Amino acid sequence: MFFYKSYGLRIRSDFRFAELVEGGTGEDVWIKKGTLRKPSTLEPTAIHRYGIEALFGGTSQDAYLRWPGIATLRAKCGSRLIVDLDSDQLETALLGPYILSEPLGLVLSQRGFLLLHASAVRVGGQVVVFVGPAGVGKSTTAAAFATSGHTVLADDMVGLTLNPGGLPILYPACPRIKISPSAAKALGIHASSLSPLFTGCRKREIRQDGVFPVGPFPVTQIFVLQESPDTLNITRTSGLEAFFGLVRFFPCPGALLQGSALTLHFEHCVRLLDQVEMWSLQRPSQFEVLRDVVSSVERIVEQSKKLKSDAAPSAD
Repeated sequence: MFFYKSYGLRIRSDFRFAELVEGGTGEDVWIKKGTLRKPSTLEPTAIHRYGIEALFGGTSQDAYLRWPGIATLRAKCGSRLIVDLDSDQLETALLGPYILSEPLGLVLSQRGFLLLHASAVRVGGQVVVFVGPAGVGKSTTAAAFATSGHTVLADDMVGLTLNPGGLPILYPACPRIKISPSAAKALGIHASSLSPLFTGCRKREIRQDGVFPVGPFPVTQIFVLQESPDTLNITRTSGLEAFFGLVRFFPCPGALLQGSALTLHFEHCVRLLDQVEMWSLQRPSQFEVLRDVVSSVERIVEQSKKLKSDAAPSAD
């Protein structure tokens, strides 16, 4: 039995996950190895991971996700994630990417988290989030910040809670960052010094040194990543542009967002936009521009802090 801390949860697990922070008492969620009676109908999704398409079925509080050839998983009532492996011979390192991604996201959603397909970084004492579609460079952007001395709090999936009247709260996921060999080279990292996520995987992992913070942290800015054929361009957005730029980046199966669940997701996004700055970040695909992205975001964060400080009432 193993015990971890992730997304503010105390996780008990029958599986060892090298990417998670050890600790806790396992009182919130149990990732349990078991045998499932699989639903007769599981529908295709838009979710793909390392060439495997996820299949989904069930309800919001009793949801199934299947990775053919890997496992079928059942997320139930926000406290159980049952894993039925297709083979007991699967490499241990292979399981993390398929269990701690969308399946754990189902558990977080059941617990009321607002989920975003995003990475999150702590910059100058504030937390900024980078959302965007698969392949746009969220992990690579996060890695650029990590190599510039900032702490990456989440890579690929962000979980937020919304406190009444306060800034949205982010709970860190794990200290691992995924990166391609070409991106690592552009950032001055020798890919040969990084371990693959699992045997045969092209992507490598960066493990952040030191004590990984478990939070929670308030979020102050969100950047929507987009590719631009020309130059780096960062602009402030608001209103419908900001709303539609945010609401579509739900990382779990879209079939979950129906009826009251869809309404709640919209409401959460509106409340989030009431509390944070929303930005559009358009950048060329060349890795060389990543340092400019880091310095530009650092300036935005610093300017935001100064404006808030100047606007704060005097103690006199």
